Amino acid sequence: MVATRETRAQRAADALTRFSGSWAFVIGCAASMVGWLALNWWLGERAPDPSPFLLYNLTLTVVSTLQGPVIMLSQVRQDERDRASVAELNAKLDRLLAHIETGGVL
Repeated sequence: MVATRETRAQRAADALTRFSGSWAFVIGCAASMVGWLALNWWLGERAPDPSPFLLYNLTLTVVSTLQGPVIMLSQVRQDERDRASVAELNAKLDRLLAHIETGGVL
């Protein structure tokens, strides 16, 4: 396989994508959202983010705005790795066919 040096930012994007695509992330987000909403509903007027939960909405917007492009960058890099793997496989098949055509024994 073709080896490439990855930058720290690329490794971080891949790690974020692996984590944000996991069940731990989904369950953790769901639990924290329910917990935040329940806490603020229960505290009523004393809540740090009373209904309509503007801080909650802002947080979700910022997270999704920043997370989306990072995930897309990681997906582009995975596509590049897949393309390099296919090109390497094609080169191996071409060498094998050339070997067979010249009468080589496998």
